Formats: sequence, C-alpha cells, structure tokens
Amino acid sequence: MYKFNDIWTSYNLFFSVPFVQDFLKKRYQKLNYSDAEQHSFKNSYPFIYYLEHSKNYYQVAAQSPVSVQPVLLFYGMSQLLKACLLTQNPVYPENTAVLAHGVST
Repeated sequence: MYKFNDIWTSYNLFFSVPFVQDFLKKRYQKLNYSDAEQHSFKNSYPFIYYLEHSKNYYQVAAQSPVSVQPVLLFYGMSQLLKACLLTQNPVYPENTAVLAHGVST
C-alpha cells in the first residue's frame, strides 16, 4: 500500500504562488503565447486550487469505503487534468460548456 503523503511530496513546489507563476510563464513563453506573464499571473491561483482539490479527493478516497473510491478518484484525476490543461492552454476554460461536467474536461 502506498503512503498518501509520499506521492504528493513531489507536488509541494506547485503549492507556491511565485513558483507556479514562474513555471506557467516559462511554459507559455515556450509555447509562444502572447502575454505569457499576464496569463501566468491570472492562472496561478486556479492551478493551485486544481491541485488542492485533487489532493483532497485522493486523500478522502484513501480513507473511504471501496464502493465510493472510484468516484472520488475520478474527480481527483479530473482536477489534475485541469491543472495539466492550464500548462498548455492559458485561456482554459475558454467557455462554460467545458465546465458542464468533469467528463467534458
């Protein structure tokens, strides 16, 4: 069995706003997006919130009955995917249609 905190230790730097702003700025510059600095500033808190939400879902899943775990793990992974999308697309979500349900992300 894995230890929950061991897995999330590698994400510790990504819970720091200055680190995330710099990380996203470099990603957006590498992808040739205009206004990389503005987008990185705007997206740093949503990025961190996605990670925090994911971590919470996984933490609760680790302590939940097996019958509930798949749902919690699905939503945890959905939150991680949203954070990943922000590293590739600074305007995610572009419209509210992609926010209708976790499956659409």
